[in-house]
Amino acid sequence: MKRAAIYARVSTEKQEKEKTIESQLEELKNFCEKNGFLIVKEYVDDGWSGETLARPALDQLRDDASKKLFEVVCIHSPDRLAKKFIYIFNSDRLLDFRTKN
Repeated sequence: MKRAAIYARVSTEKQEKEKTIESQLEELKNFCEKNGFLIVKEYVDDGWSGETLARPALDQLRDDASKKLFEVVCIHSPDRLAKKFIYIFNSDRLLDFRTKN
């Protein structure tokens, strides 16, 4: 069973009011269960823009990835990590990202 981290983010008050953090997490938990992943940690950035790469939970996710705390990162969609997806990666730090959509 692969160890997984799940990451959710909302950037606007409207998204926050629509409870999209909760819905993202619920969908990701279902996805992990369906695919046999063991969730070892949840990361949530509430109210942070995808244009900003320095976010508390995302920074922690990257730190934990370097410690090999998990093998897979599950996200609802690539734009939850960053508006420009390529900014997430360093050449020496590729992860197995799985998206819900």
